[in-house]
Amino acid sequence: MGIMSYNATTKISPEYDNIKQIDKDNGLYLVTKNKKQGVVNSNGSIVIYLEYDQIGIDGTKYASNNIKNQYLLYEKCIPVKKNNIWELFDQTGKKITKEQYDDLGCSAGSTNLNDKNTNNILLVPKYEGIVVKKKEMYGLIDADGKQLLPIALQSIYSTISAGEETYHMIYNDQEMNVITYIETYVRPKQQENNPQTENTENTQNNTENTNQTNQQTNNENTANQNSNTNTNTNTNTNTNSNSNSNVNENSHSSASSAGVSNNRNMPQSSNSNVGDSNNALDSSSADLGSDDGKSYEVSKKSPAKSINPDYMPYVVIVILIVGILVGVGYMKHRK
Repeated sequence: MGIMSYNATTKISPEYDNIKQIDKDNGLYLVTKNKKQGVVNSNGSIVIYLEYDQIGIDGTKYASNNIKNQYLLYEKCIPVKKNNIWELFDQTGKKITKEQYDDLGCSAGSTNLNDKNTNNILLVPKYEGIVVKKKEMYGLIDADGKQLLPIALQSIYSTISAGEETYHMIYNDQEMNVITYIETYVRPKQQENNPQTENTENTQNNTENTNQTNQQTNNENTANQNSNTNTNTNTNTNTNSNSNSNVNENSHSSASSAGVSNNRNMPQSSNSNVGDSNNALDSSSADLGSDDGKSYEVSKKSPAKSINPDYMPYVVIVILIVGILVGVGYMKHRK
């Protein structure tokens, strides 16, 4: 038996004893061959190998669960049985369960003989729970294979009252509510239903970090502004001093060339409180920031401002031209 498409193309080769669709959305088919079962997709590719004695559960044993697809629990888990061992696979053929189980579901009921209104269960829908059995003890895992209840229960069952189904478990001869236990000890209800709590804390932390960063930036900007103010103040002082000095020097100098020579040879005053531009920045910062109450005066005889380095090439060219002209005149004079 196989499957052929509408245009007569073979989708699943006719090599199986039986084929049954178990998942229309994902195109999964249960196939049987030589009394072994497996799962293939609509292209005929193997998803679960044909080596299992049974795939799917007997849904009639768990009527209260109202299982719609016995081959695909919660539309994601495929139960398989081999050599009396049960496991779970997903729709891609990946094994979900890490352990192997003797059975799936519980039909032990209540230990209370007077409680006859109990139901066998396989599923606990609120947490996508699946009841598993191992060595006459029961536990509960979710559809991802994670443990919800350890395999230590004597029984797990449900009761229906006023149309509402309640899930119970028996541990050490004590009856407990399954949902209440999970919400209290396994997956606290506050964390499940209020994920905004963590987001609120993260928002507060981010706000505090932002405020600290802004405050630090503001402090740095203020410090930079103060530093620029100090620099400008000191530079202006130097400029005024140098201007006064240049006026005094220029009154005793003659030609521009002589002025240049005087400026180049101007010695630096070692006793000046201001000094050169680099020292002025340092001393300005020290003077403005000192708290010793001392006053500092700027010397009236500060050194003249040196020539701007940008003009030096032109000065050299002028000197060279003057030298050439003098040399040419000297040669003509000798002739």
